[in-house]
Amino acid sequence: MSTIYVEEAGLVGIEGPSEELLNLLTDTEEKLKVVSILGFGGLGKTTLAKQVYDEIRGKFECTAFVSVSQRPNMTGLLYRIQLKLGMNRSSRVYEVQDIIEDLRQYLTHKRYLIVVDDLWDQSAWNTISRAFPENANGCRVIVTTRVEGVAYGACYGHPECIYGMKPLGEKDSKKLFLHRVYGCEEDHPSQLEDISTEILKKCGGLPLAIITIASLLASHPEELRDEWKSIRNSLGTQFAANPTLEGMKNILNLSYIHLPLHLRACFLHLGIYPEDREIERDDLVRQWSAEGLVNKLHGQDSEVVAKSYFNDLINRSLIQPGRTEDGELVSCRVHDMMLDLILSKCEEHNFLRVECNSEDIARDH
Repeated sequence: MSTIYVEEAGLVGIEGPSEELLNLLTDTEEKLKVVSILGFGGLGKTTLAKQVYDEIRGKFECTAFVSVSQRPNMTGLLYRIQLKLGMNRSSRVYEVQDIIEDLRQYLTHKRYLIVVDDLWDQSAWNTISRAFPENANGCRVIVTTRVEGVAYGACYGHPECIYGMKPLGEKDSKKLFLHRVYGCEEDHPSQLEDISTEILKKCGGLPLAIITIASLLASHPEELRDEWKSIRNSLGTQFAANPTLEGMKNILNLSYIHLPLHLRACFLHLGIYPEDREIERDDLVRQWSAEGLVNKLHGQDSEVVAKSYFNDLINRSLIQPGRTEDGELVSCRVHDMMLDLILSKCEEHNFLRVECNSEDIARDH
């Protein structure tokens, strides 16, 4: 019954945005330059930032990619920046200002590239940015955010340094959809062409929406045309014309509704993890087994079964792939919009109660 992780197709529709962002970042400007990626949740801001970061990081002495979250613990966040940059973490208890001074001293004469992902408010940026010294070494910082005022403030009022994410066009939307459902663009049943087109229109060009719905459809046999119609009808029509948070929640909720019961509890269990946390697969499957969330089949070890659950959730795009080691996926992340769904379902079903504060949200392992 083993379910394996099926790697998704390569990035779709990212070539143009990547080139534009690279042009902003690789000019000859020697002063510190901050570029903001602005866009609605699910448009692929983090994906774009990671693509560009991986492409140019070799040109910098030190690099870091960190996620902020809605309620960041600044001490933990700044410590993570230190670790990503390769700095030694002091055993002493430091205040925020102490860590900022250490970072400034370390970075002063270096050419650095730092990505600050998922920034929500200006006050967090005001603190983080104090750690980035001005120098003439061609340093670059990339910020991703959904908030226009934050994007503008991070760029110090330079609108030319804001890259606005746009939904995928019809061609790229279809390419992403077909790759996720069928594994290729060419080989797909003609009897589902009309339904596929209507479903795509309802996704509004948002990659997260397309991937989520395509992954759901991929789990339904092609001959069940009525099920595809049912999913199409469940999407409504308002999202295509005006992508909104509520419309996106509707799409994510649809994937939850179609989850097999044995996966629902494991999916909701992810609500215990803070936002933007990289979750180790082995830790997760041990917890699922210990909590009795895994059905033992044919005498198989519960952790073997739990790993198949993990891969199934990945393949359904309900959790996102993290690190791979020796070709095997060993960690995952939960998109913040998916985490919102998980927490609302936990409350609705009284599955678990998550009590947290800002320190819980960003605590470091």
